[in-house]
Amino acid sequence: MPVFEPTAGTHEFDAVPGLREAWSRFIADAFESNLYGAKDSAHSLLLRWGYSDVDLRFYNPASMPIVAGSKPANVFWPALPTSYDGDFGGKKKKLYEYLDAPQKENGVRSRVQDEYCEWVVERDASGKAVRILFTCEPPEFYDFLYRDPYGVGKAKTRALLLSLYRDRCGTPDVALKELEAGKGSKRAYDPYNSWNAKHCVHMQQGANTLFAEINIVAIAGLLRRKGQKVLTDAQALIDCGRYGEPKRQSDPKIGATINQLARENRFFTLENPVGLYMTGLNTAGWSVAGHPELDPQSLWKVRKGTPDADPARSMIVRAELVSPPGLTLSDVLIGGVPIRYGAQVAEQIQMRVGVLVSEPQAQLPPPHAIGCRDANPPVPPPAAPAPGRGNR
Repeated sequence: MPVFEPTAGTHEFDAVPGLREAWSRFIADAFESNLYGAKDSAHSLLLRWGYSDVDLRFYNPASMPIVAGSKPANVFWPALPTSYDGDFGGKKKKLYEYLDAPQKENGVRSRVQDEYCEWVVERDASGKAVRILFTCEPPEFYDFLYRDPYGVGKAKTRALLLSLYRDRCGTPDVALKELEAGKGSKRAYDPYNSWNAKHCVHMQQGANTLFAEINIVAIAGLLRRKGQKVLTDAQALIDCGRYGEPKRQSDPKIGATINQLARENRFFTLENPVGLYMTGLNTAGWSVAGHPELDPQSLWKVRKGTPDADPARSMIVRAELVSPPGLTLSDVLIGGVPIRYGAQVAEQIQMRVGVLVSEPQAQLPPPHAIGCRDANPPVPPPAAPAPGRGNR
């Protein structure tokens, strides 16, 4: 039985025998590399300070059973980025325009929406918004199908990749070569391909990845100190541990929440299926001009994943806001203001990441705190136990 289900618990991988098992292995390996990899893993950082994996509280459920009595918990944050707020002098229109448009970063033009939720606005001939597509599907989901890293069968996995693209884009015209970059042996899946750019198939902003989520939880789960003071502040922790992006809303909040769990001496792991999810769209205060009978919530269509009345259980990874029949989204008002930008709608979307959390482990000593990434450990360091899985 696979330990890890595909993102949002969907059944798309059922089309290829062995693919679900391969995905489970793929995620388990990501856990292991962040926990026990040779460089900058949680364990390697502990060893550098003379400690061992008995100080780890984040664990891989593929190699350690779920701790008895564990309960789900969540970290929530808004989907609208705040990283660029200081660039536009408080002028929201300019900010919204910037966030809606692709920007050139690191040599490529891509979406810059950096809260693990991205969107594309479709407009009519007059420039009015008629549909806004949202995704928080990870790029790894699609790159995995292209590469077939565990030998399920590339012909089958790439056929599924094409099928998913054609479904997302609403056309049979997508060709495999259009999803690739490079030549010969260097040919690879291209997350910046034109189909993804136009139809928002999956996230493409460089830091919006599933592996980033796993890394943040692994590294933020280590206690940190400056001198003898154990750090607890969200910004101090992310600056010290150098995980994620400090200007985001998501990464500092995820890191601080996870670090608190470790300080409370709890074991924790990521909720299965591992993902970053939209919980839904808040349409309180919305209306449709001239149509009081229309419920704006009916314009929100979930295309992949599962919505739930309880935000802590929703697993939405693809959705769209569509125009009312015969109207455009400019006829939809948020607090009396017409929708002209996808960013206006993103401001009403909440994101979440789920974890499973144990009770405090009173029978175990609390974890040791290590120094910051740029600090030097004691020389010589305290004797450390041989590498292993001390808390397994």
